[in-house]
Amino acid sequence: MKFRLLMLVIGVLVTAIVVILALPSEKKWTSVERVVLADPRLITSSLVYVALDQGFFAAEGIDLILTPVTSGKASIAMVTAGAADLANAADVPLVRAILEGKPLKVLATIQTTEKDIAITARKDAGITTPADLAGKRLGVIPGTNTSYFANLFLAVEGLARDAITFVPVEVDTALKALVSGQIDALSSWTMVRFDIDKALGDRTVTFSGEGIYTVSWTLVAMDEFAKQRPATVRGVLRALVRAEAFVAANRTMAIDIAARHLGLNRSLIASQWDNFGFRVALDQALLVNLEGVARSELLSRPGVVAPNFLDVLDPDGLAAVVPSRITTLH
Repeated sequence: MKFRLLMLVIGVLVTAIVVILALPSEKKWTSVERVVLADPRLITSSLVYVALDQGFFAAEGIDLILTPVTSGKASIAMVTAGAADLANAADVPLVRAILEGKPLKVLATIQTTEKDIAITARKDAGITTPADLAGKRLGVIPGTNTSYFANLFLAVEGLARDAITFVPVEVDTALKALVSGQIDALSSWTMVRFDIDKALGDRTVTFSGEGIYTVSWTLVAMDEFAKQRPATVRGVLRALVRAEAFVAANRTMAIDIAARHLGLNRSLIASQWDNFGFRVALDQALLVNLEGVARSELLSRPGVVAPNFLDVLDPDGLAAVVPSRITTLH
C-alpha cells in the first residue's frame, strides 16, 4: 500500500514537471537584453505588437525596441547598416538586398496574405476596369512589392508593361500624387488605401490581387546576429509564437492592440483583419516566393546569379521552438 502511494506521488510530481517544462519560458532574468527591430508599422506586424503588449518579449529577458520606418525596404536598410538588429519586411526588398550581396537571414515568416496589395485607380481618369489602365500613369514605390505586384497584375490581365507609364513615388508622397492627379492609379498596401478612401471616397475603384501574389512578411537579421545571438533569436521566436496563440484565441483584444500600436481606428483594422494570416513558420511557400521574386529581379541585373535561397533561411531558432513549423524541402 505504501509502495503504491509512493508511486502515485512520484507520478504526480513527474507529470507536474513535464507540464512546467512544456510551458513557454517565464524565466526571471537577472539582466535584460536590448533588441532593436525596424518596423514599417503595418497590420502585417501585429504579432510583434501583441507580443510587446502582453509582455511576451519581456518574459524572455528581451527589451524589444521598435524603430518605425516607412517601408520594408527601409527596415532592411537599417539592419544592413547596423542601425537595427532585426527587420520586418516583405520578400521583395529582402531578395533585392540579397542579390546585392547583403548577408541576411530569414528567421521566420510571421504573416502571409494575398489581399494586402491592390491597385486603386481614379474613376475620373476613365478607369473602371483593369483594361482601362492602358495608357495611364501607375504609381509604384520602387524597391518594394508594390512594383512587383503591379507587374504580376498587368501580366495576368494581359496588359503590356510598356502600355502603362510607371511613375515612381515614395510612401509619404504616394497619396498626394494620386489625390492631385499626378498619377491615375496607385499600387499600394492596405494602410495606404485607408488614407486613399478617406481622401477620395467612392471616386476610386480598387483591383485586388487575390490569387496573384502571396506576400510573405518576414523577420530578418544579419547572418552575424543569427550566429552570435542564438538564444536571443529563440527568445524572440518564442514570444511571437505565444503572440500567435493569443491572436487565435483573442481576436477582439488583438485587434485593439494592433489599432493602438498603429494609431488607427479599430473599426478600420477590424474591417481588414481576416485578410491577414498570422503564423510563425519557415515553409516551402516562402522559398517559392523568394525564387519567384529573384527571377523577376534578375531580368534587370545581368551577370548577377541568385543564391540557393534555402541557405538564406536560418531554421535553427525555429527548430528549437516549434520544429513542426519548418516544412521546407531539404
